[in-house]
Amino acid sequence: LGMGEDGHTASLFANAAGLEAAVGSLGPVAWTLPPAARHARLTLTLPTILAARHLLLPLLGEAKRRVFDQACKAPSRALPV
Repeated sequence: LGMGEDGHTASLFANAAGLEAAVGSLGPVAWTLPPAARHARLTLTLPTILAARHLLLPLLGEAKRRVFDQACKAPSRALPV
């Protein structure tokens, strides 16, 4: 997986239409519509991601590290990673 500086991963964006379905669905995929996007995105659902045998999240740069650290300290829908 990757992570944007806004804390999104796998097309799971804060305030995206469809985020709740993508986080809570038992299906393998869901559609989301990020607030700043002009088109919907197909993503793996959170249960599907968490069922993976291995999860890797390479981060590059201090800004992303700070976002990731914040998400770890206070998990929320505002930082879906």
